[in-house]
Amino acid sequence: MSSKAWRPTSTPREVRFHSALPRNDSGKLQRFALRRITDDEQTASAEAVAEQ
Repeated sequence: MSSKAWRPTSTPREVRFHSALPRNDSGKLQRFALRRITDDEQTASAEAVAEQ
């Protein structure tokens, strides 16, 4: 896919890769848990920048 095919507001700001995603017993993605993981990562990186 070309970036020209997407509008600038539709393109993701960043892409993160995880080895495993949180899923429930029926195999559905647990979006609330995924949001919590990404929020924790953003908080940790903001703290690391603040320490410098």
